[in-house]
Amino acid sequence: MRLATTILLASCCFPLWASLPLQFNKLPKDIESSLREEIELLHEQGALSANDSEQIQKRSEGILELFGFYHATVTVSPQEQGFKVNVTLGEPITIQQIHFNLEGEGRSDPQLSHIERFIFLKVGETFTDEGY
Repeated sequence: MRLATTILLASCCFPLWASLPLQFNKLPKDIESSLREEIELLHEQGALSANDSEQIQKRSEGILELFGFYHATVTVSPQEQGFKVNVTLGEPITIQQIHFNLEGEGRSDPQLSHIERFIFLKVGETFTDEGY
């Protein structure tokens, strides 16, 4: 009975020592690479089972938000080996305007009067977590 349980567990989970087969639709290389790294990390941590499409979908959506795609659609389909991840990026969130207001005691400090020069966000650029 114990041997049968072990065989069942081995057949439903991907071995941690093996690379997880992943297929993506055509995506920019940096985005695909980040998605692949995140999913592989889940796999290496033993956090994925053979049918865990929902966890891959949620993690993928979080990664896409880092790139400014807050309305992306992700569908994940288990394959015979690994997963197929289909991503529709949609339009990224762009910076429409920047309002800078210095308040408090530093408002009258001459050293802080031009601090907005050090803000690297630009109107029209894609809003990413890295820039924020």
